[in-house]
Amino acid sequence: MLSTPWLAAVAFICTISTWLGLTAVIATEAEGSVQYISSLSDSFGPMIFNNQVHQLTSLGLIIAIVMILSFGLINFWGIKILSKSNVALTTCKIAIPLVTGLSVMFAAFHHQNFHNDHAPLLNYGPSSVFIAMIGCIQPMLTYRLLILKSLN
Repeated sequence: MLSTPWLAAVAFICTISTWLGLTAVIATEAEGSVQYISSLSDSFGPMIFNNQVHQLTSLGLIIAIVMILSFGLINFWGIKILSKSNVALTTCKIAIPLVTGLSVMFAAFHHQNFHNDHAPLLNYGPSSVFIAMIGCIQPMLTYRLLILKSLN
């Protein structure tokens, strides 16, 4: 909960501006798609986009509205399908490695694999732990921007 009023006002402004920006993207994509479609045909293009004033005609607006509605329905159905299939996909992602690991353990279990009488615990000294950590952290930091960009 926000304790200062100005912080709540800033949060409200950020939320509204984000919502307005996301809402404008959908209409902009539809208008851009209609404008692109109008450039594909010399006979049909002027009926949906007026090049002199750079605006959609009435037919172009109707096509854009239909596109916006279809974008919304595609997103709605896509989310419904994803939410229903997510449980099955997650179950497979957990079950397949678990079954594979258990079957390998039961088929070829050797207790000698869990101890080594010939080598110390840290073969290459304690510095090998830090080298392994760097090997894990460096790729994460390198590809962080790509990972974050793919999530948005």
